[in-house]
Amino acid sequence: MSPRKKKSVHLYRKIISSALSESWNNRWLWPFALFAAFLMTGGIYDVLLVSLRDLQSRQDLILRGKLPETVGIAWDRLTDGSSLLHLIGAWEGVVFTLLFLAIMLGLSIVGQSALVHGIGGRMKGRKPHFRESLAVGSRFFWQTLLLNIFTLGLTWFAKFLMFIPYRNSILHPSLGSLSAYLFTAVLFITVLIALTSVHLFTLNALILQEASLHEALSRAFALVKSGWLAILELALILFGIGMGIFALTFVLFVIMIIPLVLIVIATLVLGQSFIVTIGLSLGTILFFILFILAGIFTVTFQYTAWHLLFLKLGEGGLVAKLHRFSHWLTGSYKPKRA
Repeated sequence: MSPRKKKSVHLYRKIISSALSESWNNRWLWPFALFAAFLMTGGIYDVLLVSLRDLQSRQDLILRGKLPETVGIAWDRLTDGSSLLHLIGAWEGVVFTLLFLAIMLGLSIVGQSALVHGIGGRMKGRKPHFRESLAVGSRFFWQTLLLNIFTLGLTWFAKFLMFIPYRNSILHPSLGSLSAYLFTAVLFITVLIALTSVHLFTLNALILQEASLHEALSRAFALVKSGWLAILELALILFGIGMGIFALTFVLFVIMIIPLVLIVIATLVLGQSFIVTIGLSLGTILFFILFILAGIFTVTFQYTAWHLLFLKLGEGGLVAKLHRFSHWLTGSYKPKRA
């Protein structure tokens, strides 16, 4: 086997194990992951869940061509002139909401760049600190903002196109309309994986290689074109691991909540309603803490995994498992022995 082929041998478990350990050992990156996830988690399953939720929440608009009832109620409150104070209060709520969203969007933009810088610096053997990564994230704010507009805009457009066959399959159920919807759903998942990889690869080229936004996008598209099968495989692996992390978190929550449940049951028998309220509140707080921690760990892990794949594809040293399997069947490929 030539040195080139030996270098091409790659085990995904190296990426996964390294990403898991780096994400856990560098918990100072977690605050960046918390805000970065507002726009880009780096995962697949969470975006799919959001898309399914959007289908449900926008059902009135999709099926009957009208806005949801909550939108109509909000508009009535904003245009209700019966009370000046009521009108001012309603518009103050709108301004506050828009301001909050603008702040969260800005923090997410900075968080994405800072997270990529922190991960990339650690993987190169450097030790970037929190303030350095924050400064880098702020410096690349506008380029990262344009990248988000580009990739997320295409994602939302693809999601809109998926609504059309979904509407037809509901209003005019038939084998053809259902088949068209399933085909579009598979196509949407493929586009989602491609855009996620383009987004993360562009961030890595932009932040770590100091390329211009145009150059970074060009490199990202080139990597996706040459390594699309490896990208698809990693995306499916991240999908499974992401679901596994949250399943384990739920099991951990159930185990931790058992003593609290026993206390609540005992206080119910004794008629201590105040203690029951405290117990339920503590259980709710514990639930949110565990799942928020699991979420930011998962986001850090996914950004790290995409960074490692970016490096491997850039080196030309990764061969997809399906390619290796086809070569093994034909006898043209032999795995490297330990």
